[in-house]
Amino acid sequence: MRRLSSPESANGVRSAPVTPSGSAPTPAPIFCPACGGENAPNAVFCANAVCHKALGEFRYVMDRREQAVHAQKQERRNEE
Repeated sequence: MRRLSSPESANGVRSAPVTPSGSAPTPAPIFCPACGGENAPNAVFCANAVCHKALGEFRYVMDRREQAVHAQKQERRNEE
């Protein structure tokens, strides 16, 4: 039986885990939090043309803009 090396090499750099067949496992798809659509593992935006939401834990200009508009509406309601 072949022994597989540790995921951490001698220089301290971690490598992808290796399966017994020698290939790295397939990365999991990213699911859009807005529409639930399935996207490629390296996607930045949702592939759904109608949604096109930014994926991941980062904010883009449109996300920030939507937040600002929502905050302004809330402020106006509070002033009334």
